Amino acid sequence: MNDLAWLLRGRPGETTEDRLEGFLRNASPREILETLVLSREESAKKAAESLGIAMGGDDESFLDSMLWKLGFVPNRRPDVRDNYWKNHARLESFVATALAATESTEEELRAISSNYFVALEEHLFDSLIFATWALLTDHTLNGRPFEFHLKSAREFTIERLNASVLRKAGAERNDLSEGPSLQEIVQGFLRLSSHLDELRHHESDHARHQDDYPRFVAQTDLQRFPFSHTLPYLDLTAASQVGLREILRDVGTKLNDSGILSARNGLLHAKGKQRTPTIAEVKSALDGARVVLRSLEEIGCVRTTFEVVSSESDQWGRSSTLLRANGTEIRLTGPSTYELVGLPSLHRKVYLMQGAVFAPPNEMLRFREGFDSDYAEYWRDFMRRPEPASRPPGTQLADAGAEMEATGTNS
Repeated sequence: MNDLAWLLRGRPGETTEDRLEGFLRNASPREILETLVLSREESAKKAAESLGIAMGGDDESFLDSMLWKLGFVPNRRPDVRDNYWKNHARLESFVATALAATESTEEELRAISSNYFVALEEHLFDSLIFATWALLTDHTLNGRPFEFHLKSAREFTIERLNASVLRKAGAERNDLSEGPSLQEIVQGFLRLSSHLDELRHHESDHARHQDDYPRFVAQTDLQRFPFSHTLPYLDLTAASQVGLREILRDVGTKLNDSGILSARNGLLHAKGKQRTPTIAEVKSALDGARVVLRSLEEIGCVRTTFEVVSSESDQWGRSSTLLRANGTEIRLTGPSTYELVGLPSLHRKVYLMQGAVFAPPNEMLRFREGFDSDYAEYWRDFMRRPEPASRPPGTQLADAGAEMEATGTNS
């Protein structure tokens, strides 16, 4: 109790018990664990033993593990875009200082630029993968609908975009690869925009077969199924289709024109092979990249994790949920007529694709992050909804039970 009294000495309350009661009532689960568990090695070891987790690593990872085991959602992990903007700000700050410097800054500029361009390539490629996968995958037939898995999405993107271009004899391929150059990634955005434009002229080729509609479509008018095509892009509003194509095209053309490609070549290649760009040229390239990448984020073609800030509902069941990510706030209202589509819950971390609206006013595509593991693969199709008319109602439960018995998971 003496240790506890010291830990809670700044909390309101007349006695230690009062302070503890108020602390547990008002503090976040993370703050409680950090204060009461991490304060003493003995407490941390006992908590780790009780929860069955290892103590190795840093405090933040240990806190995340404890929160997860206790049923709470840990803090969001940094997105790929977060690493990019951190390096962008660092290089931008250096350039602003170097403009007024009198001594040579070339070596330091090259060193800082190396990390920046690695982060830029990673960010752009991740965004290209996410946008291609999100707009051109039939998510409703997936065992885990609207769930993003980076490895399979990368394979899908490379195959889809490389196949979208007709080859001419002797023409340069400039295809995407597992480790594409910045030039190839920029070209990928142009390919994606052109491919989306071409799809508009062949909509009938991607119409959903009647047998692939969910069963509820024929059973109720209260819930709607908006995806009459196997490619989500073709079921977006006209404004969304046009906006996505234009922004994706602009990403390719404006990055080409911004000077960021020539700046990269000049800073990362050995001296003599390329002219080293001036500080003013680097600043101009960064300004151009900032505008382009912000526009890409505004349409949601960047993996940005949104979290619930507040959620309210009235006596008639109408709800209003506010989500926030990096200063951007989006409010979604309910109930929705698209709740049976399989979109992830708003009360979990989600990726919102603001530019991909499939129904007014703001019914947009949204996704959860998936993780590749043997455990996830084992449970991939558990309790999956059967195809319409393929089996009588209720047999999915019997089939699930039979599968569990066959695999020994019902013990």
